[in-house]
Amino acid sequence: MRLADPSKSASQYMQRLFKKAGIAPGCGEVFHSLRAQYIDDLRDHQVSLRAGRIQVGHSVGADVNAHYGLKSLNEASAVALARLQMRSDVDYSVFEALDFRRMVRNRRSKGVRGYLQGAGEQGD
Repeated sequence: MRLADPSKSASQYMQRLFKKAGIAPGCGEVFHSLRAQYIDDLRDHQVSLRAGRIQVGHSVGADVNAHYGLKSLNEASAVALARLQMRSDVDYSVFEALDFRRMVRNRRSKGVRGYLQGAGEQGD
């Protein structure tokens, strides 16, 4: 299953998570504002531009050399991202109502996991 507009689907999914977490609609926080703040945080922590672009789903670059190599993070970049400190000035309590373990356990029928599972079952 290919999404016509993955960014719109991600935004809609995040809006459902915001609602579930009790974040009031119209408070000014939207999916894109989270992404923009994350990009700023990556810059503040000197994460490479390429790794940052991959993390947020942007093109790896206009320079032809940026398109060579794997389109995924290497181990060093993944470790650096995992070790980033969470911002102390952000109130993360709004996410406490979300059961992330349950979300991970649920078998997805839509989105990337569902698409990849379907491809694997067909022998692609």
